[in-house]
Amino acid sequence: MSSGQGSLAMAQSYAPTGRTSPARDSQWPHRRLQSLFEMAPNNYRTSRTGDTASGELNVSSDEWPGGLAGRLLSYVTVRRPVARLQAKTKRDLGKLRLKGFDVAYIAAQSLGRGAFGEVFRGVYTKQIEVTKRTNQGHYLRDVKPDDEFAAKYVQFPPTRLAPDHLNHFIEKCILKSLQHENIVTYRVAINLGRKVILRSVSGNPSQDIVSYKRAFLVMDCANHGTLKQFGDAGGIIDQLTVKFTRELCTAMAYMHGKGVSHGDVHIRNILVFTAPGGGYTAKWTDFGLAVSRDVFARWGHELTPRVMYKYARADATYLQKLTKYMLDTCANTPGNVGVDLSEVRALDNELEHSKELLTQIMPKYNMFQ
Repeated sequence: MSSGQGSLAMAQSYAPTGRTSPARDSQWPHRRLQSLFEMAPNNYRTSRTGDTASGELNVSSDEWPGGLAGRLLSYVTVRRPVARLQAKTKRDLGKLRLKGFDVAYIAAQSLGRGAFGEVFRGVYTKQIEVTKRTNQGHYLRDVKPDDEFAAKYVQFPPTRLAPDHLNHFIEKCILKSLQHENIVTYRVAINLGRKVILRSVSGNPSQDIVSYKRAFLVMDCANHGTLKQFGDAGGIIDQLTVKFTRELCTAMAYMHGKGVSHGDVHIRNILVFTAPGGGYTAKWTDFGLAVSRDVFARWGHELTPRVMYKYARADATYLQKLTKYMLDTCANTPGNVGVDLSEVRALDNELEHSKELLTQIMPKYNMFQ
């Protein structure tokens, strides 16, 4: 049995009883995982060097102009730690361009902001042809110069603690583990500047995690924005309501089969792209609150069947908010072509009231056959 099938069977083997969850299952899984790590002191040495073999690109940061004098002057001119990190990133943009990434790191042009980062638009330069032939460019093989990308930027000033680094690290691991046409594609993580070591409290160095003060998480860029933006602009018609429902449910079932629950399902975490051959396609994005049975187990926390069921059911419950939004929006949108919405309405009702998992609900509907 594959790990994905095992994760699915693990969640389906749990039957809800209505009783209060045990204390160990009621805690937010991220907090339990966070309790296993601490910030290592500056003089700590770990045997781990970070995963640079595939999909990770480490870029050293330029020193302040003027050497030591320039660095000391910077403490006067750029006093706040957050502003200092931002200034360093602006200086490093030239190095990124030489690697093939031209990032529009301008606050006024931000594509969006989440709990753990801010997203900026970028364009691949000609140098990407060199980077994508390296091991670090494994997930870049099909991109081309002048293609657009989205870069989620995170930075960690001294006030940010181990849990903040861990959230970013786990999101990166989960996104890298998912390959589906309706999930936004992981391209590369660009790590900038100094390393930060999250030391395992178990004392086992192989469990240490290597993080960085600043990083860009590069993904494909949606040329039609979020589902909310697309709907508000009048783009959701009956035909797309059926298509997007099919795509989003199929991708969520794939996630759940891999032991992953999204954890933050809403209309701003769906992106709309031009589909290959024309038309539109919808994709899941933002896995900052996601849980993964395999990723969490790799770093020391086993998710129980009860937790897996609870998170998978929560995904399905909030998925109903998406189907309802699309049904309500297309009802008032000119351009409908008379597509039958009865199955979407029935699914919407079942998602709201059923205790079954999405993978158990979908086989009942012809649109998924």
